[in-house]
Amino acid sequence: MKVVPIRIPPLRERKEDIPLLVDHFLKRLRQEHQKPTTIMPDALARLVEHHWPGNVRELENTLERMVIMGRQPQITQQDVMAVVGERSRRSSPGLDGDASLTSSVEELERQQIVRAMEEAKGVQARAAKSLGITPRQLGYRLRKYGLDS
Repeated sequence: MKVVPIRIPPLRERKEDIPLLVDHFLKRLRQEHQKPTTIMPDALARLVEHHWPGNVRELENTLERMVIMGRQPQITQQDVMAVVGERSRRSSPGLDGDASLTSSVEELERQQIVRAMEEAKGVQARAAKSLGITPRQLGYRLRKYGLDS
């Protein structure tokens, strides 16, 4: 059997796909959660600006969180900022001259935590073990980065 590797660029390199993915995920989430949620243009623009270190799955989880937690039928720019934070202003964290060492290290830590949680299918004990930290330390970091939903 021959295997053909297929490289799919990360979401941050295909920003033009984000509006299509948002539309797809919102259609599914509206049905799943019985909420007629729409997204404001400025909120969509903020999602497009975000770096998306967790890739498509992070985008999907972010939208689901906004749909579930949303109090109004529209996702606003403030809703997006509350979930993804100010990181969306930087196109490549840690690579621009304005980023401090602390913010670069925090972004790298956040990315590793997201990846470990995905690989562990949300099981914190397994993710903590793969990261070489205790479940309690992982819980603290999940809260710190707003990943505890």
